[in-house]
Amino acid sequence: MYFTYADAIEHVSAYLGKDVSRYGASAVRRAIQSALLELPSHHDWTYYQTAGRVVTAAPYNSGSVAYTESTRAVTLTGGTWPAWAAYGLLRIGQVYYEIETRDSGTQLTLKEATTPGENLAAGTTYELVRDTYPLPSDFVTGGTILVAGESTFLRPRTLQDLIAARRTNDGPAKPEYHATVTGQLRDGKLAVTLFPAPDQRYALDFGYRRRPRDLVVESQAAGTVTVTSGSAVVAGQGTAFSARHVGTIFRAGADAKPPTGVTGLNPYEVERRVLSVASATSLTLDGTPTQTLTRVAYTLSDPVDVEPGAMLTFFLRLAEKHARASTRMEWLSEERTMFYQSQAAARDADSRFQGSRGAGPGHDLSWPRRLAESPYTADE
Repeated sequence: MYFTYADAIEHVSAYLGKDVSRYGASAVRRAIQSALLELPSHHDWTYYQTAGRVVTAAPYNSGSVAYTESTRAVTLTGGTWPAWAAYGLLRIGQVYYEIETRDSGTQLTLKEATTPGENLAAGTTYELVRDTYPLPSDFVTGGTILVAGESTFLRPRTLQDLIAARRTNDGPAKPEYHATVTGQLRDGKLAVTLFPAPDQRYALDFGYRRRPRDLVVESQAAGTVTVTSGSAVVAGQGTAFSARHVGTIFRAGADAKPPTGVTGLNPYEVERRVLSVASATSLTLDGTPTQTLTRVAYTLSDPVDVEPGAMLTFFLRLAEKHARASTRMEWLSEERTMFYQSQAAARDADSRFQGSRGAGPGHDLSWPRRLAESPYTADE
């Protein structure tokens, strides 16, 4: 059983004593979005902890290069620049040069701030390395980075420390240090910069705290659907399924009335998560329904990314708090008590570890340092 964005809107609207269809818009939705944004700040929820991995690239040095200072163009002969070249560093001799763009399979443009300052003749040897890699798009903060299959931990440093060390380093090797950076990659993601730049392919594992899934799809219900027992494929009639509906919660009713959650006026017959969307009239669920429903009403809505139980209850109290603030409602004394009681209950329910703890490596997996302790540094 899921709790969806549509369910949250219904709950907050009922709390405010308003008709969902008439009042819904701004205050209710702002309250829900604000509650989801605030929730992670109340506790380091284990619910949002997950595992991540970064896989590094081996250096590339096929062929040779020539460099033209007037255009900052590096031309490769006898090879093809890898797809990741725009995020790499070009090493010529003992000096590293930052790359601005990968113009083609045989040409790169260097950043103006780091160029040789003169032309380099054809036949110049080089090495292309990559030291910066994107972190997961939902990354907030993380734990220790571990080289997979080994007991090697990477130690946190600032980006400035790594840049300074790069100037005196002889070349790529197994990474020993890392810095979490912003603005380093063009897509705007947080990234991790490694030092030394990897000398081969490594898998780097880490735990991290993610941000909640965004609430975007409130309720999609155009057309009707046919659900077949034993089949995960849903056929739509007059529907407009799209890629944005992947991951939403699909509910099908028994008739032409839009289905609701189990506490609503028209509880669903089928509820599943959308696994994929093939077309505007076909989607695949994450499981096979046991009912056959022909041309019935349905809804699609984003799940509220909180754990059922005490955490969900606290989320609702947060949404109510923001709804009160936006509509200037007075906070009754019992509501204040309920809010703090739900907060304490949610934190207690999230404390899942019941074993003993000890000091030192082997007992505390955050040893020796955590990625969270690495400062976020904007590049240049």
